[in-house]
Amino acid sequence: MGKKKYRSISKTIPIMISVSFLLLLIVLVFITYFREENRMIEEYRRMADGVTNLMIEAYDPEKTDLYIKENYSSKEYLDIMKYYYSLKDNYPDIHYMYVYSFYEADPPAATIIIDLEDEFTDHPNQVSIDWVGSTYIALEPFASLVSDLIHSKEPIFETAFSEDDGYLLSFAKPILDSQGNYVASACVDFSMDEMHRQNIQFIVILGLLLLLAGGGIVVVLSVYVLNRMISLPVRPLIISSRIRLSAASGRTRRLRSTRRLLWDL
Repeated sequence: MGKKKYRSISKTIPIMISVSFLLLLIVLVFITYFREENRMIEEYRRMADGVTNLMIEAYDPEKTDLYIKENYSSKEYLDIMKYYYSLKDNYPDIHYMYVYSFYEADPPAATIIIDLEDEFTDHPNQVSIDWVGSTYIALEPFASLVSDLIHSKEPIFETAFSEDDGYLLSFAKPILDSQGNYVASACVDFSMDEMHRQNIQFIVILGLLLLLAGGGIVVVLSVYVLNRMISLPVRPLIISSRIRLSAASGRTRRLRSTRRLLWDL
């Protein structure tokens, strides 16, 4: 009965400790994931704010019509494009970079002024040339925020969905002329899918490290708890048994000594 109880306790305690640790690990991983996601979103917001400021500094709002008309045939337009590409290279997390002039219509739309492709070229194809000045039908969330894009001087940072790219974090800051009138929006997009992949990679590595460290802690705690619950209560019995054995051994020695004495007599 005692052995069965010992085996039951020796199995139950490590299991309880392991389950408790796994539950704690799962909660910790989820909390860390969402905290890391919020941290990355805030980091992207600060990054987008800085990059769009640089985009606006290089852009002359008074020449918007000229940029649209001459586009790739204009040296100034090409210089702006090259500068934007260098910014994008320095900020690899940016998925798209573009300058659109939004306007209220039904449906809401925008005129394309600058739209970076995969890499810069001095000799773009006709599709890229025709793309400048064409009309872009605004998608959500911009479709619902066109009025804010035009009339508010504050940047907009929202989640957008693209059939080709999935969910994007889109940041748009207004470009104003010398009178403070809206001209266009400097925009950058970040891929949320890429952000999630980075988060998952970070969480997997963190989870494995915690699991390895936790495994050692579980073993140490299990041994400690078993020692406290089983070994310590048994010690008085062991000591008592040793005392009884010692007393019995003493009586045996005394009896043998008495027998020798009688034999000698």
